[in-house]
Amino acid sequence: MKHIFAVISLLIVLVSLKTILPIEVSKALFTSSASVTNNNISTGSWPTPTPVAIKLLVNHQNVSQFSAMPDTVITQASALKMMFRHASVGSNINDGLNALTAQNTKYNRTNWSFQARGNPGWQAKVDDFDVQVALQASTMDVLSQKFCYIDQGADWNYYRTHMEALMAAYPTKKFIWWTMPIMTSGDPSRDAFNNNLRTYAATHNIILFDLAAIESHDPAGNAITSGGLEAMYPAYSSDGGHLTAAGSQRVAQAFWVMMARISGWDGVIPTPTPTSTPTPNPYAANTRLDPASTTISVNQNFTVNLMVTNAINLGGFDSTISFNPANVEFVSASLGSLLNSTGRYANPLGPIVNNTSGTVGYGSYSLGSTPAGPNGDGVVASFTFRAKASGSSNLNLSDIQVNDIWGNSQLNGQITGGTVIVQ
Repeated sequence: MKHIFAVISLLIVLVSLKTILPIEVSKALFTSSASVTNNNISTGSWPTPTPVAIKLLVNHQNVSQFSAMPDTVITQASALKMMFRHASVGSNINDGLNALTAQNTKYNRTNWSFQARGNPGWQAKVDDFDVQVALQASTMDVLSQKFCYIDQGADWNYYRTHMEALMAAYPTKKFIWWTMPIMTSGDPSRDAFNNNLRTYAATHNIILFDLAAIESHDPAGNAITSGGLEAMYPAYSSDGGHLTAAGSQRVAQAFWVMMARISGWDGVIPTPTPTSTPTPNPYAANTRLDPASTTISVNQNFTVNLMVTNAINLGGFDSTISFNPANVEFVSASLGSLLNSTGRYANPLGPIVNNTSGTVGYGSYSLGSTPAGPNGDGVVASFTFRAKASGSSNLNLSDIQVNDIWGNSQLNGQITGGTVIVQ
């Protein structure tokens, strides 16, 4: 008797599902004669997709467009209503988007609904998307879902035919197709799925977000492979599959470019207009001495810290402090806690001291792409001086460098020195 009730319950669910889906999608999902095997499908009668308004590919080559997006484009992309069904890697991307918003509130993504769906299996993910589109399409402009790297068994043709059915049923909506995320080790099934999708995109009017291409290229654009297969750039992942802060923000930047392009931006980077007041870089690191002012007695030592704020994937720094040698002399320098806070080994440079002219140079570097460098604020170095004679001295910062783990400069922000009064 329990088995009979179970069958009846399943039939009720399927009938109910058909009533909430548009006729075209319901027909495609419930009457197709397609027989599915992994990466080999015999297709039945699926509706012919209505082409979307644009054909668009966003991959690793588009990340650099993020910083060049005009504010008007950012505003129109923010206005789009977007639904995205995802699991853990999608949560990483969501974190990256939140980090960009925290760095600059103009990157407002409150209209973009990231919906954690979990990992019920690749086919259940496709079927879930069918149902959720039917429920949410009336309030959304853009709809998408992606697989996880554990879905390497996903059938490309099953995914394709369902996406085609949705595009036909909702011709005014924008559907984003995603390549499957990858890992630091290659996998032939993931490669096969992703290459099938890229080949299809080359001849069809679809929007493709090539996540795998972004993950498999370092910031300089070099392709990363493992055994001849696409592989995640190691600095983008701490466990081989999930994204680090650096990887999350890189994908988030590409996601912003994609939404900007969907909103109507042509992707052309405007030629900057010369101006005497340069716009500050919102992602630039700032440096300052802390405390900013010190009052000390003759023959006493005092310490000032070199602070870095807004660092992203910090890999090294360099600095010079100049002082009045009549009032102050340098004693010692040591590394702060920020640079090695993620487990990287910080190698000191210096100090290089000239107490006659009143200068001290000190810095540090780290090697390797893993672990990722620290983000945020902290002390990178501490300098100890001795008060020699009454008077005052500026502590001026110069020759400042703040670099990420690949050697790219992050410094374009404020540089603030300090003062000392010797009594």
